[in-house]
Amino acid sequence: MAVHAATHELVREVTSPNSTVRNQAMRSLRVLARAATSSVAEIMEPHKEVLQDMIPPNKHVLEHQPANVQIGLMEGNTFCTTLRPRLFSMDLNILEHKDFFSKEMKICASIINLLHVIPAAPQSFVKPLVDIVMKIESVMLIEAGSPFRDPLIKFLTRFP
Repeated sequence: MAVHAATHELVREVTSPNSTVRNQAMRSLRVLARAATSSVAEIMEPHKEVLQDMIPPNKHVLEHQPANVQIGLMEGNTFCTTLRPRLFSMDLNILEHKDFFSKEMKICASIINLLHVIPAAPQSFVKPLVDIVMKIESVMLIEAGSPFRDPLIKFLTRFP
């Protein structure tokens, strides 16, 4: 019963606005899964209801939340939707899912857009950024109309 209660609390903290709490919850769930010779999704499944409104966010409008809450929701979403087997999935035919995904893309593009104003970006920053953007674009099949393209071009123009 104690493990069940602890697991419930860890699942709840997967979307915590506190990055230390969130990361530790994710790590602890992985440890529990290994110890139980199960997948993380199997460990989380009995407690899935605590995340139902947050993965993907149904009742939490992302832009109405403070930045740390937005990050917690996005990282929690990524964690839960990339588990194997999947605990949750994004269905872009569902308006809330599509809206959340669209907002995540805009936030990521905005972050990339900030990079060109950094006074002196280290050269070591350029290749990883280009690699990540290219990988995301190819996986999502959005190379031509990518929201990341213009911010990346601004960055590369300033820091070739």
